[in-house]
Amino acid sequence: ITRGKKVKEYGGWVEQLKSLQPQVIICDECQSLKERSSNRTKSTHYLVQNIPCLLNLSGTPLLSRPAELWPVLNMLWPSEFPNFFAYAMRYCKAKRMPWGAWNFNGASRLPELHRRLSALGMLRRRKVDVLKDLPPKQRTVVPVEINLSEYIQARDNFLEWLRQETPEGADRAAKAEKIAQLGYLKRLTAKEKMPHLIQWIDTYLEGTEDKLAVYGIHKSIVRGLYQRYQRQAVCIDGDTQQERRHGIVAKFQTDPRCRLFFGNIVAAGTGIGLVAAPHLLFAELDWVPGNHTQVEDRIHRIGQTRHTEITYFIAKDTIEEKLCSIIQQKQEIVSAVLDGKRVRDDLDVFSLLTKHLIRESKGLLRK
Repeated sequence: ITRGKKVKEYGGWVEQLKSLQPQVIICDECQSLKERSSNRTKSTHYLVQNIPCLLNLSGTPLLSRPAELWPVLNMLWPSEFPNFFAYAMRYCKAKRMPWGAWNFNGASRLPELHRRLSALGMLRRRKVDVLKDLPPKQRTVVPVEINLSEYIQARDNFLEWLRQETPEGADRAAKAEKIAQLGYLKRLTAKEKMPHLIQWIDTYLEGTEDKLAVYGIHKSIVRGLYQRYQRQAVCIDGDTQQERRHGIVAKFQTDPRCRLFFGNIVAAGTGIGLVAAPHLLFAELDWVPGNHTQVEDRIHRIGQTRHTEITYFIAKDTIEEKLCSIIQQKQEIVSAVLDGKRVRDDLDVFSLLTKHLIRESKGLLRK
């Protein structure tokens, strides 16, 4: 909305909109307001003050943890949720860290929070309840074996490995070694998966006439795959200009020669429909379960007439196995707050992975 740094200096669109004295404001995709300190959230908060009617809309208003929901709740019901710290102490399992700061990444009293939101006016409608003709979606996990030699070196002696690979980044990484290590391990895992991804996509294209949407995180992965298939593909990532998105999506939806869509999980995760594709492939995993469900809904939405399949590519014995577990734990928190219980279409990637690995180990034992 604005690039202003302080509420009183917002100016621009915020002041112009405010001058119109709107009586109703609708914030679509309100999960974008989850960061309390962002300019977007502060600007929106300033804009909606004293508005008679405010509607915040989202299929995934809570992406991973209760702390993210407070800005939206504060805008909707300021008298009920006036103070973040009080909210965090009750619903975010707040704890004091050794260096004095507070950690609000936890979750507590979730059934109470769900009941409270439902009583205040949260209206939740799930596809299974209102779109009974929408074909179901099915998730599949494909564990793949990658070359682990470089991965193990980076995992066990990260800074030494980093000095060999990118010496200029080693000193910076040392300041936040664990965070940097996780990022590099994810990127390295994705790089090692590339041959398997290409083989899977080639097999798909040869075995069917259907279209396919492929999503990833890192630019080198998304763009690398797109460049290989660009004669029959389109791509939206963080570098794609907003005005070009509609044309790119339209080409994928209508051009029979364009069979592949490559997208960044965040940049192309909302605001577009890809129902021409009955199949979605996750080349990489994000930390946030809501980002995955948003992407799944690009193909599983009104206009889809076929069963939809979602395939998750997971590198065995890597950080991605742990990431599957984290995603599922966060999804259970989201379900508890929004639905009051686990729901049938929870993001159960870790369960699927575990079942697959158990079946695989039993097969090896029989051999």
